[in-house]
Amino acid sequence: MSLWDKLIGKPQPPQSSPSASCASPAQVLYEKGMRLLEAGQKREALHAWVDAVEADPRCIDACIMLARSFHQIDPVEYGELMLKYAEQAYEIDPSNSRAANIASVARFARGKTHWDHEEWQDAYECFKLSLIYDPENQQPFAALEYHSKRANQRIDFADFCERLLRTSPGHNERNYALGRACLDIAISISDTPTLGPIRSEWLTKGRAALSEYLRGSPECPDGWYAFGHTCNLMKDKDAATKACATLAGLDPDRAQELSYALLEF
Repeated sequence: MSLWDKLIGKPQPPQSSPSASCASPAQVLYEKGMRLLEAGQKREALHAWVDAVEADPRCIDACIMLARSFHQIDPVEYGELMLKYAEQAYEIDPSNSRAANIASVARFARGKTHWDHEEWQDAYECFKLSLIYDPENQQPFAALEYHSKRANQRIDFADFCERLLRTSPGHNERNYALGRACLDIAISISDTPTLGPIRSEWLTKGRAALSEYLRGSPECPDGWYAFGHTCNLMKDKDAATKACATLAGLDPDRAQELSYALLEF
């Protein structure tokens, strides 16, 4: 069985295509592939798109359809082909929203493969690149945050969150992620005369991010917990106590956890 047979079954008779004398050869082949797809001739459609890209490697529509097709068939087994055509489309025109989206999807799929193999750093880089391709794609963000811990990339993640918030505002949960990362970083830094100022900078940055998050999500227990913990490390006992009181009205168990944390620090 050939690769194409394995992908989409046995070939079917080709359709006749209308004249397209004004279109480029690659565009004619791409449109032929779309007609074949609509007619249920998936194998022939893939062949047409491959021919289109061979005729013109900058045929972005054919690249996008090939990447989408390989993703639908099996993003693991055919991940290399999916990624090849997705990133080829993005390189042709980074401003094309469809190219950006499929490039983001392809990198996310590759990241999941690395995740399955516990390749934390490789997975982290894939999820980060997925968001670079399409900052509006929410799916990779949680995975990136998780892998920033497994790959010991909390500082890089915090910096990247700031970049995303500047270039793609409107995702308030990213303020929480930034604040939480800053808190983790600060906790990992010793409060000494040498390192204290660096620790203080991270706490200040985290507090600002969490304040912004809580303005949009005032009933989030996790937000108040992180905010109270951050204020306590900044030695702002009044703000920390108020955060704990607010948290008590939302989640008494979490408020008790925070009160213990306030005693520890």
